[in-house]
Amino acid sequence: MTYKYPNVDLSFDGLEVTVQPFLAQLVDAIAVKYPTWLLIGTRGTEFDNKVLVRSFKVMNNNNPREEIGVIGVGHRYGKSGQKELVFEISCQRLLMARDRGSQLRTKELKIAMKAVKQHFTPLPVAALLDEVRNKASDFVRSTIHRYGNNLSHTRNKAYSVMQHYIKSNVQAFMATLAAPEQELMNTLLEQETALDYINALETEIKTDKVLTVLTEDDKYVVRYDGRISVWDSEELPYTVRQRIGMLKLTDPNIVVEGVGIKVKQGFIVASPPEGFEFGLKEDSDAVPEM
Repeated sequence: MTYKYPNVDLSFDGLEVTVQPFLAQLVDAIAVKYPTWLLIGTRGTEFDNKVLVRSFKVMNNNNPREEIGVIGVGHRYGKSGQKELVFEISCQRLLMARDRGSQLRTKELKIAMKAVKQHFTPLPVAALLDEVRNKASDFVRSTIHRYGNNLSHTRNKAYSVMQHYIKSNVQAFMATLAAPEQELMNTLLEQETALDYINALETEIKTDKVLTVLTEDDKYVVRYDGRISVWDSEELPYTVRQRIGMLKLTDPNIVVEGVGIKVKQGFIVASPPEGFEFGLKEDSDAVPEM
């Protein structure tokens, strides 16, 4: 069908076509202001071989033409609570510019035309330069994040190699450092040694390869590797009594390297003496109720 403006395409074969009257205001305004553009009717209400077009694709004058946006008509509820007709403007640039919603909806023709001019026409040179810079900034930011993750992963793998070299050549390495750096390295080595010990202690606790001790008067109930023994104070090997004595002097939940840890309920004694018999002694009393 031929429209009153040649750059409006209403090609619906075999059907009588009209443009929704409210939307026609915007169609006519765009067709006059931008005569090199092409507006193609795309959606309408069809009834009895008649089509009422309610949406248009807007194409620029490039060769080949490119879609630069969509205009249409819709409804919304106004402040009075009554339904009102509105222009609907949408395009990718407008979507990126808005915090909420994918389209602009307005009943004002001037506002609709302003949106078309702002978002359907080519960006000014300054805005194009900003767009290039913003795209580059986004890419570089994501690349920094990716490179950072890769570097952290590689550092974690290489750190053990560096550790091994430093520990194997600690004196020569320390000689290359100033006093503050030597102090820092000594702190690092001490902390790593402490962590290594705590990790080993955790493994021994989980596998029951420590002495787990409860005390009741002069009795010591000791478990090791699932076996329980009951001991009088004087029967315990000196090294065990010595470590329990040291732990009694500490606050709860402090790991004493090479000794163990005291908790509110009892003691964990690390590094049991070699050859100590942990099974129930044949002449021991039954395990007391604690």
